[in-house]
Amino acid sequence: MASTNTIQIYPEVEDLAWDSVVDDCLNKNSVKIIDRFFDNEKDALKLKTSYTFLRFIDEGVDLIRKELGSSNEGTDPREKFIDYVQDLTHENNEVSLKYEGKNISLDELWGELEEEKISSDGVLRILVESKNTALLAEAFKKDYGAPSQEIFGRNYFQEFMDGMRLDLNTEGDTFSKVSLDDYFNKVQTLPLLMGFKSLGVDYNNLPDGFSFDDIYTAADGIGKGLLTMKSVRGKEMTEDARMNRIYMPQEDLEGENFSRDDFLLTVYGKGDQNQVDKLQRIVEGRVKRAHEQLYRGIELLQKLPSTGIFGGIKKSMAAYALIAKGWAKNLESHQYNPLDPNSSTGYRDIEMGDTDKLKVGVQLKLLGKSDWLDKRLYSKILDWNFLDKSVQYSMTESGFAASS
Repeated sequence: MASTNTIQIYPEVEDLAWDSVVDDCLNKNSVKIIDRFFDNEKDALKLKTSYTFLRFIDEGVDLIRKELGSSNEGTDPREKFIDYVQDLTHENNEVSLKYEGKNISLDELWGELEEEKISSDGVLRILVESKNTALLAEAFKKDYGAPSQEIFGRNYFQEFMDGMRLDLNTEGDTFSKVSLDDYFNKVQTLPLLMGFKSLGVDYNNLPDGFSFDDIYTAADGIGKGLLTMKSVRGKEMTEDARMNRIYMPQEDLEGENFSRDDFLLTVYGKGDQNQVDKLQRIVEGRVKRAHEQLYRGIELLQKLPSTGIFGGIKKSMAAYALIAKGWAKNLESHQYNPLDPNSSTGYRDIEMGDTDKLKVGVQLKLLGKSDWLDKRLYSKILDWNFLDKSVQYSMTESGFAASS
């Protein structure tokens, strides 16, 4: 279980093979997208640092379960990990920051970035590969690398960690619509808002015509829409099932008279055709829900400026939505069946190809060039007519409106 390349997570567990987590954090498409749409690489680094630290926690919880199990003499090691990481973010926490056997301060690291001795990607790689969770936690707390925890009196980081605990507490059970919505808000919406704040967005001084309620609603729609789409991808659905997790509302299962056990058996490839049909209908409903959520968020973000920090936010969020549309279209082409019994993995690969992802980047960098082009691009993002041929979307002066 031990690896020559290990990361100290917390004192009780020091030798886990975290190589895959390091690679995952550094190679996520969601991280790469950020670089494409922010003109200033230091701005991109702030958002990537915030995102990567939160991702690191999420991936760490899963790794501990895979290698140590969900419980250890009555104490779940994942809960201890969550508590440990949360303690690291306290203002009065003192940690020893080391990289490759040498003491290194974040001020020195960012100083090297300012002097162009190291790239933003190099900084992020050092943070992740340092094999020291404390270093990432310190970066998260720094003004230039991560947000303060308070936003209008709410401690978003605390709520994110509460979301991680909610996930553990629901393992082996099923979320209700309300609890799943709350979970998605905590682990996706709030991190987006923390990330925007790390960029220097002042929520008390937003562009004219745009309020905090607008940016909150936009982040909520985009965050939940992305997680809803991820939850119906075969890869995630299969991995979640192996960890005894289901991210479908109990009400959706009950609507199909589909028990939790039968759902898991179907995901394992052991369901009959009737059960596969039920799964497909549930997935179709969730894809339509994702479209509603993403539509709401992207429509609001149209009001933001197309340059500077807000332009980067606007374009990167639009890119995520367009990629999610690609997932949805691929699922629809297979009658919303994310599974593939003929594949060695048991699920379909619905990812966009590298060429299509490159096209997304090229297209969305053009946002803000002209009103005519913006309308065409937003129509491309928001028009998911393949979901239901009876629904048509027409342009309005304020955006897009659905009509039958």
